[in-house]
Amino acid sequence: MIKRILAALVGLWLTSLVFAQSSPLFFKEVWTINGAAHAIAPGENVLNNANLELKLYGPSANASDPDKRIWISTPPTNIWTGMTTTPFAATLRDKENYVDLTGTAKVRWITRASGFHAVHPVVKLADGNYYVGEHSDANTSGFLESEFMFATQRWMKLDIERVVTKGTYGPSQDASAWMREPIDLSKVDEVGFADLIPGSGHGAGGYVNVASIEVYGKPVKRRCKSSRNTRETSSALRSRSGRAGSRAKRACRSGGIRPSSWMPLLSRDLRARRMGRSPSTPVQPDSGTSRRSKPRALFSVD
Repeated sequence: MIKRILAALVGLWLTSLVFAQSSPLFFKEVWTINGAAHAIAPGENVLNNANLELKLYGPSANASDPDKRIWISTPPTNIWTGMTTTPFAATLRDKENYVDLTGTAKVRWITRASGFHAVHPVVKLADGNYYVGEHSDANTSGFLESEFMFATQRWMKLDIERVVTKGTYGPSQDASAWMREPIDLSKVDEVGFADLIPGSGHGAGGYVNVASIEVYGKPVKRRCKSSRNTRETSSALRSRSGRAGSRAKRACRSGGIRPSSWMPLLSRDLRARRMGRSPSTPVQPDSGTSRRSKPRALFSVD
């Protein structure tokens, strides 16, 4: 009896350790639709999560003909590939963070498929390369929830312009195209899915539906890095009173740098500091000096 109790306690302790090490929810998206099912127009917002950006890939992502484009459908609200005439991929990008998909990181999604179509995971790494995973969900009996861990995946390189797999021959002309070395999932820029077969059109035949997607992983902050004047520009970014520094911070958090809006202010402040003036004091140009060239952008998003 005592042994059974001890075994149960040890089991509970091990279970608690597993849950304690589980990756946190990084984002969840369930889509939003205005009106009836329709092709997603360029620039249309179909996201519920304001922290995310939707990226659509493949020739069918922005086809001029709505009957050859990706659709948003219902019920439940889902991304539907039935009208695509080419392979298609969609990814989600957090505006402020990369995601670490190592360890216990996983995806949980609700999907449905028709015909021989299947939903595959897609990742874009911080180095700009895209990969499609071995896991596939192809259930045809309604919308079902499933999940998988990234650590268990084999990956193929993805040509994101055409949404087709790429690879090299292995030993004895093995044509499987799997990556021979593990990919680094510690800094992932985008996470999503792909349907590698063109859709069949309206009605049952061939397509996938993705009704929701949850990604579990650790956030990794996106950082701005300076290309020159490192110490001075870092000081300007840290300055809470400097207008240029504040604008640069906001641009970095939004995932894009707009040098034209804040660069003149930052350049003026830096010149003022070098000449011993307060940043708020206008800098008078010296007579006879030649006009300076337009300053380059100091920052880029890593």
